[in-house]
Amino acid sequence: LDLYDSALFAPRQVRIYNCHDEYEKLASCEVIINAAGHVHMSAESRDGELFATVASTRSFVGRIAAAGFEGYWVDVSNPNDVVTREIQRLSGLPTSHVLGTGTLLDSARLRAVLSRATGLSSQSIYAYMLGEHGFTEMAAWSQITIAGKPLAELAEQNPERFKLDPEQMEKDAKMGGYYVYQGKQCTEYAIGASAARLAEAIVHDERVVLAASVY
Repeated sequence: LDLYDSALFAPRQVRIYNCHDEYEKLASCEVIINAAGHVHMSAESRDGELFATVASTRSFVGRIAAAGFEGYWVDVSNPNDVVTREIQRLSGLPTSHVLGTGTLLDSARLRAVLSRATGLSSQSIYAYMLGEHGFTEMAAWSQITIAGKPLAELAEQNPERFKLDPEQMEKDAKMGGYYVYQGKQCTEYAIGASAARLAEAIVHDERVVLAASVY
């Protein structure tokens, strides 16, 4: 009902259907976003949802595949890399058709942290969190650029503004989801926007470079 009520404000005409558990009806979709999860289980670690989310995935991916689905999967569920791999295995689709949001959101969080620290728009900052969507990910600190200039070069020229604490900033990007969870016991806006961004890139064949979880 909340989606129905918000549809008027969408930039395009939107139709909303509830297929309940008749998953086979999704076979004609271009993109399916898997968001099955149990967020309370990941309060300590994203691995906390492992058995529940994998079990959920196994209950519908095979059915949709058997119904003839040939589109793309975008996985949001955690642990993201593991669930994405399981979807690829169960779907039988080419690896290029199954993506997880991976470190896309974490990279956005890193850019947001840098934006707040420097006072510059995150649109002008290019920075990536790499690795798993979890506690072992890392910031590619040496590759950060702002409007084409390496952050290290800017720090030499203007240390007062650009000499930053890489360890703290990496931690803030890595733990950003947990900061949000501690405040409201859920996270949905940023990850929803990340999944929508991946779906948009697929549907419009944008050829854009984004951080994602792929085989």
